[in-house]
Amino acid sequence: MANVSLVTFALAVFLFVLLSTQAQEEQQAIATIIDDDDKGDGLTPHEREALFEKKIEDPHHHHAYNPDYYLMHYSKTGDLAKVKKAIDDGAHITSRNHQGVTAFLHAANNGHVEIARFLLENGAHLEEKSSNYRTALIWACMWGHESMVSFLLEKGARVSTHDHDGITPLMAAVSSGNREVVDLILEKNPDVLVTNFHDGTALSIAKAKGFTEIAETLEPFYPPPETENPYIFLASVIWKGLQQFYQTTLRKIRHHAGLSLSQEL
Repeated sequence: MANVSLVTFALAVFLFVLLSTQAQEEQQAIATIIDDDDKGDGLTPHEREALFEKKIEDPHHHHAYNPDYYLMHYSKTGDLAKVKKAIDDGAHITSRNHQGVTAFLHAANNGHVEIARFLLENGAHLEEKSSNYRTALIWACMWGHESMVSFLLEKGARVSTHDHDGITPLMAAVSSGNREVVDLILEKNPDVLVTNFHDGTALSIAKAKGFTEIAETLEPFYPPPETENPYIFLASVIWKGLQQFYQTTLRKIRHHAGLSLSQEL
């Protein structure tokens, strides 16, 4: 009996170390947001904009006189007058780029409140999503755009949504490191305890990013650490190990079957 208990304990310790290492790596990865605006071309934003304008004026360029592309670009850069001109020229507010991003999502992602307001008033949908299932609120939270988040919440944006990785608006807000944005989301009473598809929470993301004040704000929402009861700790470690094995196996099956992670088997 003693040998069985020792083996069980050793297995629990092994699983705990393995899962802790994986969790830290996954949460650090999910907490690290890469700015996709970095084109790697060595140009300043002003120089890149000037180059774009030159291409637009060139009738032989593939983006020349394309009002949809024009709408996308200026919703991103924040030129309301040119956004309106694109609409007047026949641009479709619901058109999307190859990543499923609309003009409205571009505006939210870059914090352009007045453009977002104009697009909503002219046919954009508050809960529309990009190909990775991110809503305007998730995009705005991810970059810590406080005024945009406030605007979207006033319009009734849902805080209970998530993207294809299970990232919620609260998790995105935490990842931005903007305490005010986190507070705005918390005021809407989201499910703080929900986990993403990497078994992480808003609290674990805050800790992975080193945002101590945000972590302290979130900690009262969570139950006491499971390690206080050794039996509960042992059961939770084994259960988490089984969950991790199931999720990993399922992802491999979906990958080999050519299925999206958002599809059901």
